Amino acid sequence: MGVIKYIEDWNEQDKSWQGKDAQFSPEEYAAMASADYDGHCNTMTGGNGTFGAKNADPNIKYVMGGLVDLDLDYVKRMKIWFEANRKDKKFATDVINFHVYAWKDGNSWQGGGPAVSPEAALFRQRAEEITSYRDKNLPNVEVWISEFGWDTNPKSPLCVPAIGSFDLQEVQGIWLVRAYLAFAAAGVDRAQMFSLRDGDPNDATWFSSSGLIGPKGNFSPKKSWYYVYTMKTLLTNMKFIGEQKSENSDVLIYKFKNLKTSEGIYVAWAKTSKGNSFNNIPINLSPNAKTVVQTNLTDGRIDGSGSNLTILNSKVLVNVSEKPIFVKTDVMQ
Repeated sequence: MGVIKYIEDWNEQDKSWQGKDAQFSPEEYAAMASADYDGHCNTMTGGNGTFGAKNADPNIKYVMGGLVDLDLDYVKRMKIWFEANRKDKKFATDVINFHVYAWKDGNSWQGGGPAVSPEAALFRQRAEEITSYRDKNLPNVEVWISEFGWDTNPKSPLCVPAIGSFDLQEVQGIWLVRAYLAFAAAGVDRAQMFSLRDGDPNDATWFSSSGLIGPKGNFSPKKSWYYVYTMKTLLTNMKFIGEQKSENSDVLIYKFKNLKTSEGIYVAWAKTSKGNSFNNIPINLSPNAKTVVQTNLTDGRIDGSGSNLTILNSKVLVNVSEKPIFVKTDVMQ
């Protein structure tokens, strides 16, 4: 019928906190995935082709349940099982899927807060290990990050810190945008923050205040709603094409190219979490660029606030803080 594009079985099958009965080994999950995918090469029920997502609709993409962390070894062991047990030796998922959070102690919620930034948690570098393996070994498989995020309740161990003039809601929005940019740069196909709404902003339990909007009965947009919305709008049809070296080692400049036009966007920000800002940072443009517009993430606006920049010798100078700015040009080199 063409109404389902993706189907995922299970969630955090590698969870350790509920004991072995709640876990799948990589081999156990691979066996279930093989059945889910195509009835284990159509060997189930006498090979009549009625089991598995691919038999329901060959265009459906089967998604591996999201792992608790960026655990590449789990995927490697699944691959070994598929090659040993499937007649076609196919890796029987179309998507490998992970969750990642920036806990202060690096791997759990038990070390207290506040959480750390996407750069301090090495989101890009760790995701690149996954995508690099995918590119070499599973070239037709998508990589998803289907959970990441930060809380705004100050007592949560996953809460962002207040930084300089930025309050908790603002830092949450800033770090979410920077995380999306990190995953784009790493070659991740889809990234989905957790979650759309707060469960209970007054609850200090992790994930209870990680939403973009308020809880049921409220749904008021948080600052992060506007920041993520603006980023999504600006980068629609854009693809990460590289990083421009900055004259300041604390400043990152990412380049995105429109897949349909000559336009592009430079995104610049200070990767620190100390309230730093730097003035007159040069961004090098294409010699053919004629117009440049800077958009700032702005509370209460889903399109940010913009201003034209002056081009001088194929460069513009921008003031950069830890909140990303988006510099759009009519021609991306």
